[in-house]
Formats: sequence, C-alpha cells, structure tokens
Amino acid sequence: MAALSVYIFVSLAGRSHFDLETMLGREARVSHDPAAAPASAGASAWQSCWALFWRWNVGLSVPVGIVATVWFLIGGARDFRQLLLDLRSDRSNL
Repeated sequence: MAALSVYIFVSLAGRSHFDLETMLGREARVSHDPAAAPASAGASAWQSCWALFWRWNVGLSVPVGIVATVWFLIGGARDFRQLLLDLRSDRSNL
C-alpha cells in the first residue's frame, strides 16, 4: 500500500511534459509544428498490411465467438433442464 501511495504521489507531483518521440530516438524525423505536417497522409504498405490483418482477425474471431457462445448457452440450458428433471425423479436412500 505504501509503494502504491508513493508511486501515485511521485507521478502526480513530478508531472512534466514527456516526449515519447525523443525517448524513442525519433526527434530528428518528427516536427511538433502542426503547420509542418506531411501533405500526404496515406498509409504505407506496412500499415495497410497491419490493418488487413486486424480486419481478418476481428472478422473471424467475433463470429466464431458469437457462435460458440450461443452453442454453449443452448447446451448448458439443455443440460441444466435435464439435471433438474433427473433430480426431481431421483429417489434417495434415506
């Protein structure tokens, strides 16, 4: 608890501008002037391949997840109903 408190205090007290681009060594390529933004904002080949990967990943994962969820819900409801029927008809040896 003490470590968490010190971390929060130091994080809030020592708040200053942090330049991630400088930390990553990209300060020579990046201009912080909004007027100097590049004219072409087109995606590079790498970015378009990455976007295609995520489209396929989400496009396949979401439908498979929905089908699996419905499958398990139907199976679970059927098995729960059968459990209740079995418990109702079962006679114990008391």
